[in-house]
Amino acid sequence: MAAKFFNLFPKMTFNDMSLVDITRHIVFQDIVKKYAVFFEKITIQDGQKPEDIAYDYYQDAGYHWIVLLANDMINPYYDWPLISNNLSKLVNDKYEDPNGVHHYETNRLSPLPIGTIVDESYSSGERDAITNFEYEDRLNESKRSIILVKKDFLPRILDEFDRKIVL
Repeated sequence: MAAKFFNLFPKMTFNDMSLVDITRHIVFQDIVKKYAVFFEKITIQDGQKPEDIAYDYYQDAGYHWIVLLANDMINPYYDWPLISNNLSKLVNDKYEDPNGVHHYETNRLSPLPIGTIVDESYSSGERDAITNFEYEDRLNESKRSIILVKKDFLPRILDEFDRKIVL
């Protein structure tokens, strides 16, 4: 069974209390991420949590932090894709009009590349209005494609994490 994530962190003393030093942060180097041999790409399904993916892939939900770490996700509440109901709530809370125009993008009739952000003065036949909901939905969907450390490399990652976290 995987050690609890914060059990791996060093302790510090503050006001005569022993605390976990949560100021430590480890990241996968970009150079390592370039090598597909270390990773497997997956798509997060609606409602899946990091613990679900860790359990399905590593047979241990305790490795959820590896899933987050491999994808540079610091805050699982904001970096992880929202379920449909929560996305609707976010959009309704964030915007006065969820169906209002967030911005405009060029379409196939424009000489500019499709999806280029333009203002409302750009030719109406060559631009499409993107609503607040569409914008937030796109952001949310972009979070669904993640990478997982392949099982064969997990022990190496755990050893390296142990070495780096205590520095």
